[in-house]
Amino acid sequence: MNKSGARQKLLEAGMKLFYEKGYYRSGMREIAEFAGVAVTNIFTYFKSKEGFAIAYLLKQEREQAKGLVLLMRQYPNPIDFFQAWFDHLKTKILANE
Repeated sequence: MNKSGARQKLLEAGMKLFYEKGYYRSGMREIAEFAGVAVTNIFTYFKSKEGFAIAYLLKQEREQAKGLVLLMRQYPNPIDFFQAWFDHLKTKILANE
């Protein structure tokens, strides 16, 4: 597995565990095991659990920004854009209930 693939697997595994168990009850060793990445390698990608969380939040921020840009292009009228954005958020919230 290449470096970016392992890092991505760790981020995905960590977020699943954080959602299921919470941030404080999920450990870096558990994240690595869940991702199928050697425990000794997790600190190659992230210096700490806090660094891991920051990396995830930055990744989410970039993905959100890309999504907003695409939505703005699709709905150039501000009212239509906001309606589409709120519909999207509503769908995501209801899917997590």
